[in-house]
Amino acid sequence: MKEGIYSVVFESNISSVGEGVIVVIGKNVYGGDMAFSCRGTLKPSEITLEINHFNLDIPSTLGIEGDYTLEMKYREVREGEYKFSGGSKEYPDRRLTAYAVFTAPLLTDSKSVSEY
Repeated sequence: MKEGIYSVVFESNISSVGEGVIVVIGKNVYGGDMAFSCRGTLKPSEITLEINHFNLDIPSTLGIEGDYTLEMKYREVREGEYKFSGGSKEYPDRRLTAYAVFTAPLLTDSKSVSEY
């Protein structure tokens, strides 16, 4: 995946959906939504994310209480669009499919926001 900001939508195998944002910087991934933050690492075709459940008033799309780890495979389906599939390391029966769409590049020291 190229560095930048991505919009993400996801659906679990328990018929729950969600959406969020991730930022890819090198081989690292950071992101979240209004109840969860995530951080992890990218390898070719694989991603591992540590999920932190910080707003316990909002349930997990996977129906998991507390923090957990996601292990997923991914592939590019079109330029800047990726499909992910996998699940929780701790709860293997909880599966997730996600789609990420590239929305913006990262800022660099040599360019201002208006130059993008």
